[in-house]
Amino acid sequence: MAHYNNLEAEFVSYDRLLKSVFEALRLELPSLSRISLVKYDQERDQLSTVADYTYQGTPLRRYQAPLRPQSSLAECASTGECRTINDYLAYPLDHEKPHSNWLRQQGYRSSLTVPLYAFGKFCAFVFFNAGQSDVFQPSMLERLKWHVEAIKAKCIAEVALLNVVRGYCDVSSEITRLRDAETGAHLKRMSRYSYLIARDLSDMHGLSDEQINQIAQFAPLHDIGKVGIADEILLKPGKLTLEEREIMQSHVQLGVACMESLLTKHYAAQLPGLSVLLDIIAAHHEMLDGTGYPLGLQGAQIPIAARIVTVADIFDALTSIRPYKSAWSVTDALLELDRLVDDGKIDGDCVASLRRQIDEIEVVRQSLPD
Repeated sequence: MAHYNNLEAEFVSYDRLLKSVFEALRLELPSLSRISLVKYDQERDQLSTVADYTYQGTPLRRYQAPLRPQSSLAECASTGECRTINDYLAYPLDHEKPHSNWLRQQGYRSSLTVPLYAFGKFCAFVFFNAGQSDVFQPSMLERLKWHVEAIKAKCIAEVALLNVVRGYCDVSSEITRLRDAETGAHLKRMSRYSYLIARDLSDMHGLSDEQINQIAQFAPLHDIGKVGIADEILLKPGKLTLEEREIMQSHVQLGVACMESLLTKHYAAQLPGLSVLLDIIAAHHEMLDGTGYPLGLQGAQIPIAARIVTVADIFDALTSIRPYKSAWSVTDALLELDRLVDDGKIDGDCVASLRRQIDEIEVVRQSLPD
């Protein structure tokens, strides 16, 4: 079995893992041109790139597509059978398959698609491509086996640990949701908005596809510490006293402490993406001008993940119905966000990103009503 710099001894990012696998494979199989990992979100029926390495052409980034309309991939995911294409040039161009056309344009001639499963559920595809035809013959598949197992082991380890984290967070979120004004739809919408903003600003902030997905995945957990706030404060209809406000604001430290304890208990402190989770929990109430809490961070001291989630959260809160207010129009909500930018509170690039993607924002709003 190949060794990837002792990667099995620690949790590493998919970027590092795929790069190590790709470099090892290139030594054995010089005809291999590309390796790509695409995760599957069952709830949204959505495939999205996590990492992509290529010896020729351009790496694929920020790719998203539904699985079900893609019949051959859907069958591959359903049956667990690998899919081999020996020569893309043997198939006519199909404008309804832009990804296949893109592969041809990049100079790839053949491909192997391997479905991955964690705990009996389909979770990802690994794609291998070569610039020559007929590369992925049975003998080649056997040589790829151990490399695929390394990626699969990483996926299973991550899913197992995330299941622990999500189990705790789901219970806590449900308790918090039942005691707070936020709805499940609000949390899903802000996750989608966070994804859109992170994707749009990824080049500006050097966010990988893996990090974009992590921001969206963990955005709904920003207020997890509210589970520790007493009902008489959390649900108080009137203005909070100074002492009550301090207790309410302590939900940030409570959330961080609970999450750190959980991760340490389950040996998950090194799991990639959990630093993003802790950044979101710890800093989503910080303001760029230093007037936020709990640390009074300023500007770039606030992690970009938290800045993104803050804007997504405020935007959805403004455009949603609450017991104390009606829903604002998107136009009015964006004007309010502009005012907060002018006041030095929130990130102007994140707000500008929302404006650029208003059509996609509206699709999210229509698909996830309260």
